[in-house]
Amino acid sequence: MGDVDYYKRLTLEAKLIKQKYKTLGTGREGKLSKWSGCITVRNRPLNISIQIPEEFPNKPPLINANGVQTNLNEELDVLKNWRQEYNVTDVIDALRKYLEEKIDADKTISRRLAEELQGMRENSRLLMSGSEYVSIRVMRDNPSLREYRLLIVFQKYSKPRLNGKVINIKLKLPEEFPMAKPKIEISSGKEEIDLNLGNYLENLPPMRNWTPDKHLFEVALSILEFFNNFAMAVCPICLNKINAQEYDSAIKCRNPRCQSLYHKNCFEGWIKQGYKRECVFCDTPI
Repeated sequence: MGDVDYYKRLTLEAKLIKQKYKTLGTGREGKLSKWSGCITVRNRPLNISIQIPEEFPNKPPLINANGVQTNLNEELDVLKNWRQEYNVTDVIDALRKYLEEKIDADKTISRRLAEELQGMRENSRLLMSGSEYVSIRVMRDNPSLREYRLLIVFQKYSKPRLNGKVINIKLKLPEEFPMAKPKIEISSGKEEIDLNLGNYLENLPPMRNWTPDKHLFEVALSILEFFNNFAMAVCPICLNKINAQEYDSAIKCRNPRCQSLYHKNCFEGWIKQGYKRECVFCDTPI
């Protein structure tokens, strides 16, 4: 009785398959339990094969799609929540819908990645010109649109201990981008400036308040602003920055780990008030 019911069900499934998917067939063997052929998904050909087990319809059909790198049993609800009244064509329909959504999503992310590339290119000159303290060069070491490298160079008028130092930072766009924020990796140079960079960069405004409408160049510009402020030489006495015109005449702490700069007038006035001729940060004689 079971074999008769199984054959009747196979006959019904064959009728439905031939009506809806005429490009599928049973091949030379002519077994109604095995089907294969080519279907189209968004005008793209896709070879599939289907095997209907003897336990069908208690168990779902086995489907294989060439080139689809995923576990269909986990991705397709019709297979995860199989019911006896479902048909083989329901599985094929679900597969097509799943792949159509995947193709559409890939197109959407491709457009977004192209937008990010354009944004980085348009802002590269601004990043490179930087400020009087740092400049950033945007680089791509591989053709991937998901990875950029920022070469950060501290300029002449930055803090003396940073002068000429270089930091390499990688910006990576995860698979979940733009729903997930970019990843920032410090590949080299972190030890040069003795700073817990990771925490600072992760808490920059675009990263801390990430939303899908934000862009990678906003992160890069925020990094530029951070390093610009970090590299700015500030007189510890008047708390004003030491600009390019004042830099060469400024008084510098001799401690190589400190090297704080003071406005000449500020430091001389400080001494006249009776303070010791030493750095206010590290007490090194000046």
